[in-house]
Amino acid sequence: MSISRRDFFSIAFVGAIFNACKKEAQTVNEETPEYPSDDILSARFNKKLTIGEHERLVFVGDSITWGHRDAAILEPNKGLGDGYVQEIARLLASKSMLKECAVYNRGVSGNTTKDLLTRLDKDVISLKPTIAVVLIGVNDLRHNFKPEEFYYNYNNILKNLQEKVPGVKLVVCEPFILSNMEGYSGYLPVFTEYRRQIRKLAKEVGAIFVPYYDAFFHALQTAEAKTLLYDGFHPTPAGIKIISNKWIEYCSFHK
Repeated sequence: MSISRRDFFSIAFVGAIFNACKKEAQTVNEETPEYPSDDILSARFNKKLTIGEHERLVFVGDSITWGHRDAAILEPNKGLGDGYVQEIARLLASKSMLKECAVYNRGVSGNTTKDLLTRLDKDVISLKPTIAVVLIGVNDLRHNFKPEEFYYNYNNILKNLQEKVPGVKLVVCEPFILSNMEGYSGYLPVFTEYRRQIRKLAKEVGAIFVPYYDAFFHALQTAEAKTLLYDGFHPTPAGIKIISNKWIEYCSFHK
């Protein structure tokens, strides 16, 4: 069967398009992340933090952790502020076997992951924590940190803790925002990527992961955003209880 010159070029053109599409599909598959977005965002994290007697817990992060703490007080269990760290310390102290635990609040208002990485040795590692709790990310969002920069800083925070404090138990707390945050819709795509990155990191380093975003989303079924987070990210008293209770939910207690 003979093929006209016109048909020959038509067939060649279609073949070229097919091969190009095939190559593009292969490239996309090769670049697919280890944890597809829908899987990692819906993954269940069941690992719990084992807390025993005489633990040294250091909570670190931004203003959400800071909670108006008294930075002049360096001793444990004092000057913890009026936020979730104080509430968790109260809940721990209510368990008789944990009265000897030392709780430190090293949150600093306005901190980004970059800021935290800079002060990590002085404010956290020097305390030789047995448990390090990290909740940070909202200021990275507000300062337009790209997801890869967020990942780089956060990864270095966790790796430094593991390398410089052998045996430390890491607790990675998911950052959260709600729809009453100014600029929420514009921030949401990047914030969603932050959530993917932080969940991936928790898996990679074997940390306990506390899914706060899910906890607040669930609470929205029966409450307005402003009753949980004043401005979309700073917690109200009701929000503090959500943070504290969810944290305790991911703990198991042993003598």
